[in-house]
Amino acid sequence: MSYIVVFEYTEVAGEYRGCRYWTLFDSKEEFELQDPSDDILPIGEGITEEEAISLCLQASIGSMIRAVQAESTNPSTGRVDEKILDINIRQLAWVLATPPHRAARF
Repeated sequence: MSYIVVFEYTEVAGEYRGCRYWTLFDSKEEFELQDPSDDILPIGEGITEEEAISLCLQASIGSMIRAVQAESTNPSTGRVDEKILDINIRQLAWVLATPPHRAARF
């Protein structure tokens, strides 16, 4: 049986702070073997897929928008690429508008 953990990015993660994601481990023991990281914090452990999706969807829209902007910014120039920004905003809008059971597979 899989062990599901939801992580949230901390202040150390900069523009990604507050964003959440979930992942599977083979067991609680496997999860506990992972090296701790300053930029992520587990906020849900040993939960169901439905609970993980719910926790991820509770992340603030502000954190998601900051991440979209960061993903759309050219690291060399520091400027936002409007085409990439448009794609990323559409992608985020789709995820937010899609029923959780479908968005989880995104």
